[in-house]
Parts: sequence; structure tokens; C-alpha cells
Amino acid sequence: MTCGMSRRCPILVLLAAVIAALMPRTYAVGVCQNAQAAHDWGGKVGTRRAVSEGHQIQLFDLQQLDNRHGTPCPYWAAHKKSGTPILTHSPIDTDSLRRALIARADTADAAEVFRLSAVFERGVPGVAADSTVAMQLLQRAADMKSPAALNYLGFKYYRGEGVPRDARRALTLIEEAAQLGDVRSYNNLGWLLAEGELVERDYAKAAYWLRRASDGGVATASAMLGDLYARGEGVPCDTLRADSLYTLAIDRGLADAQLKLLALRGGNYRQLSPGEAVRLGLRHYLRRGPTVGVFLFSIAAEKGDARAEALLGDACSRGIGTAYDHTLSIIHFYRAATAGYAPAQFVVAEMLDMFPDALQQIPDDALPPGTQRNGSQQYWYEQAAAAGITDAQTAAETMLELQ
Repeated sequence: MTCGMSRRCPILVLLAAVIAALMPRTYAVGVCQNAQAAHDWGGKVGTRRAVSEGHQIQLFDLQQLDNRHGTPCPYWAAHKKSGTPILTHSPIDTDSLRRALIARADTADAAEVFRLSAVFERGVPGVAADSTVAMQLLQRAADMKSPAALNYLGFKYYRGEGVPRDARRALTLIEEAAQLGDVRSYNNLGWLLAEGELVERDYAKAAYWLRRASDGGVATASAMLGDLYARGEGVPCDTLRADSLYTLAIDRGLADAQLKLLALRGGNYRQLSPGEAVRLGLRHYLRRGPTVGVFLFSIAAEKGDARAEALLGDACSRGIGTAYDHTLSIIHFYRAATAGYAPAQFVVAEMLDMFPDALQQIPDDALPPGTQRNGSQQYWYEQAAAAGITDAQTAAETMLELQ
């Protein structure tokens, strides 16, 4: 169940506008990926109008702000990864700002009241968190029929956060939000009806709402709907449909859906030929399902596929789809190289160029049957070159190419 509280950018824009109205000499800074983006953001919060009225508005590039005073800006540090608009650390009257934000709610629309509730729930620079004010504003936004506020208030009632736990009230609020078209509410309503923990379970209705949420782009809804199809609950049992829904959830960034897909299809994957397993594995590995990719590579490697061994080496060397393991990556690459796979031969040659004793890390019982450690980088370069692999880029592209 998701709360639906992703409102940081709109909140910061709102704060900038309120501060600009409060203090004639206070300025807001648009911190974006480049100067043009910062200028564009400045226009969104009314800075062009503010300039004409005498406000001091400055727009900084990320790198400029980082070293502006010789020490990192504390607000810059808090938002360094996101590159979203932030406020400067100009001195402001925090009491006046707090009062102005509360007063703004009297004339704001439902969406803005909801954003104001987030300001007081989380607290931001210049405004301390205040759970009482936050709940009052959230309730007001819900009374004004903000779909997002109704959904989030329902989440609060379900969890018992700031209000008595009341699953029936939660269901009513989330249903109302769903009827108003809130996609996250579709997901939450489907989850409540499927779980049946505190409300009556109804798989058919759950499937209806989860399908709408999935169609709206919610990854968790795609995965939960896949569960229903996998088990035949509320919908006909359809493992192919479940497979496609889990894959959709994976492509949308839900890592946990990889385990669902493996639980559903792992047995079938073991029946694939090595080539089929590698091809399907690469589709997942190169997108957002590296765990599934590594599983498929392992199946192909067990059946003697040299390319699959090399791909396992790549995964272990980068910690993608499996834990980072330098020694295991060397083992996989060396197995692929001794089996004649040219990209792996080039990798081994480069590795020996940098670390001449690298193969000593391979335990004796991990060496390919009937082979010994060949630590001559020249030998491996020549072997790779004979197959047309003469540089690292070609080796990588060949290994990761979808065929």
C-alpha cells in the first residue's frame, strides 16, 4: 500500500512563492541541472514578476552553488542527488513564514492545501514540523475533495497514524479517491480488497482496481495483479498473463517482482536451451531485471555455454543481479576464456596486464577440468584477436549484444 506523498518539487515551489511575497529582499534560487533549467524554474515561481517589483532574484547552476561560500550549502547537500529546486539559506523570519503558510490555506485550492499539509508534516528549512497543523490541513484538503488527500488520509486511518486505526474509514476514503480518478488509490483499494486483513476480501473487485492502477503505470499494481493471475483468484488462472505483468512491473522498476517471476517461471526456464536462456537473460539483464538475467545465465552456464560464463563474470564484477565478488568474476571469465569465448579471452588478457598474478586467486577445484592457469596475457590477446576482438569496447559490445 502506497501513501502517495511524492510532493517535494511542488512544495518547494510553493515555499519560494510564499517567501517572495513575505520579504521584499528575500530571494529564491532555482537549483537545476543547468542555468537554462534554473531560469525556466524561476519563471514558474514568479521570479520574473518579482524582479520587476524590486525583489533580488538569483539563479545559480548546481556547481556554482556548491562552492558559493567556500563551504557546502546545507540545503544543497540535502538535495544534491535530486537537482530539484531548493531555497537559499537567506535569513528569514520563520514565525512570519509559518503564519503566512497557514493563512495561505484559507484561499488555496484543494491541491495546494494538500501540499501545505506536507510542509507541516515533514518540516522544511524555516518551518518546523507540526503534526497537528499537518493533520488539520490534510483533513481540510480531503473535505475539499482532493483525490490525493483522500487517499493519504485513508492511508493514515489504515495505519493509525495521527488518527485512531479504522480500516472501514480507510476503505471509504480510498474508495472516494479512486472514484475521483486517483491512480494511487486504485492501487491501494485493490491491495485492501485482495489482502482482506481488516476489510472483506473480494478478489474480483481487487483485480478490477489493480488493473486500472496497472494501466495507469503503477508498478506494484502490475505485480499484485500478476499474483492474482498466477493463483487464479478473482480472474482465470493464466501464467502467461502473470509473466507479462511481472515483467511489466520489473520494467517499471519494482525489483521485488523479479523474485515473483522466478517463482512462477523458474522451472520452465530450466527447460530452455543454453542459447534461449542467454537471449532471454540478456533482455532482463540489460533492462531492470538483472536478478532474472543472472538466474538464466546460470542455467546456460551449467549446460556448458561459454558466453553465459562470461556474462556471469560481468555480473559478479559489477555486483549487478548478484553480490559483487571479484574472485568469482575471475573464475567465470577464465572458464569462458578456456572454452574459447573471445570476449572473455580479451578480458582475461587485460586483467593479466594489470594484475599478473590475478589467476592465482582461482582455487584449484574451480579450474575448468583438464586446464591449468595460463598467466600469459600475450597468449590471451592473440586468441581474442584471432576471433576479431582487439579492444575492450568490442569485447563488451559482443558479450552484451542482443541476438
